[in-house]
Amino acid sequence: LINNINKVEVSPYISLQLFDSFVGSILNYACPVWGFSKSKDIERVHLKFWKYILGVKKSSSNCAVYGELGRYPLYVNRYVYLVKYWLNLANSKNIILNQIYQNSLLRCLDGIKNWTYNVKSLLEEYGFLYVFLNPTSVNANTFLVIFKQRVLDCFKQKWYTNLNNNNVLNTLYVHLKTELCFESYLSLIKSKYLRSNITRLRISAHSLRIETGRYGRNRLERNERLCQLCQNPNIEDEYHFILVCNVYHDIRIKFIKRYFYCRSSMYKLIEMLKSENVSIQRNLSKFVYLANKK
Repeated sequence: LINNINKVEVSPYISLQLFDSFVGSILNYACPVWGFSKSKDIERVHLKFWKYILGVKKSSSNCAVYGELGRYPLYVNRYVYLVKYWLNLANSKNIILNQIYQNSLLRCLDGIKNWTYNVKSLLEEYGFLYVFLNPTSVNANTFLVIFKQRVLDCFKQKWYTNLNNNNVLNTLYVHLKTELCFESYLSLIKSKYLRSNITRLRISAHSLRIETGRYGRNRLERNERLCQLCQNPNIEDEYHFILVCNVYHDIRIKFIKRYFYCRSSMYKLIEMLKSENVSIQRNLSKFVYLANKK
């Protein structure tokens, strides 16, 4: 899939659909049988692909990758497929299948950890034990929608918590993301290279001092990670890099609107990064590319 995507400029949104169709279906193959765990090894393949599409390094925050693409882990769909399979089995009119399930259910109620016991544990975890005890009491199609939304809500709650507790993301990114959704700039900026410059800046996967200063033995306190290019004793963070540093002023006046860098503020930086204006996003990506090069 990656080889084919490289031949043509495929947008991240199309890549999402291609992955789900050609890769996700294979990774989740036969999941009603085995898909009770969150399977970190499988999710690692999922995340590796998205980091490649976004053009960020492998060590970039998983939380930010989910956030930029509005994605959720593969286990969400696995759980839905599994519960759907269980409902079909529990309500089956086939005498043989029904008898096998009833035997499995009796062993489960006796405390034996079989497949049915795992289904019971899964439904109980998300507050649907009553459905397990009486599967005929619900409409399968309606319940699956409710169940999936419950699993998604639990993931989103955990995602928001991780986002706020992340020492790298809780300065800028937490102000950019108010909900888990696909970011518009990924469609507005066609060039993958220019687009990846914006992504790296947004998720703090860049080479500014605010980030590199926390690496290794020579780790610096946040207030000591100063810009080493200009004369101003300011912390070299995203705000300083885009709107303040005089080293990039010639590039800034060419690509950034005067409104943003004249009487600049963190509020204006967030406003610019969240903008859905095509011109603003494309010019910003060019600025970041040329400033990084300089």
